[in-house]
Amino acid sequence: MLANTWDWIRLCGFLSYYFFTISAICGIIRKSAWLKSNKNLLFQLHTLAGWLGLFMLIGHMLILLIDSYMPFTLFDLFVPFLTDYETFGTSLGIIAFYCFAIVLYTSDVSIFNMKFPIWKKIHFIVFPAWVMSLVHAIIAGSDSQSPGVITFYALSVVSIVVLLCLRSKGKARVQAATK
Repeated sequence: MLANTWDWIRLCGFLSYYFFTISAICGIIRKSAWLKSNKNLLFQLHTLAGWLGLFMLIGHMLILLIDSYMPFTLFDLFVPFLTDYETFGTSLGIIAFYCFAIVLYTSDVSIFNMKFPIWKKIHFIVFPAWVMSLVHAIIAGSDSQSPGVITFYALSVVSIVVLLCLRSKGKARVQAATK
């Protein structure tokens, strides 16, 4: 059972990273040339996981405000490089939060008000944001030395890298076939 705020902070942070990873995986697979069916299901999972990731991230941040062991201020949570706790890692988490929020906002709220090429460029901010969230978790996360957590982070990185390689390879084949 989760008995204290620190447990909840860790759980929300971990779930946020998990959902953002699932969202990225679904998004990569959905746009891959080799996938012929279930694209709508993957789109729905991609969108849902992204929003769940953002909600968990907001929960992670809000609980940090009330934690008595290491309380954060609003400025600590929203302004990079202010906090004394793992300043670099925490700041990467803050920047990642802004990136994820911008991507979700432009994808689901203001997508109809912008041109597709602009939206697509903004959408790809998610990859550096995901990397920043991973580095944040490794540097600032208290569970980063746990074998299970290390394994999960390693599997998430391998999954994303392999899927991106497969996607780019499939895209290159499609482009070569159309020439």
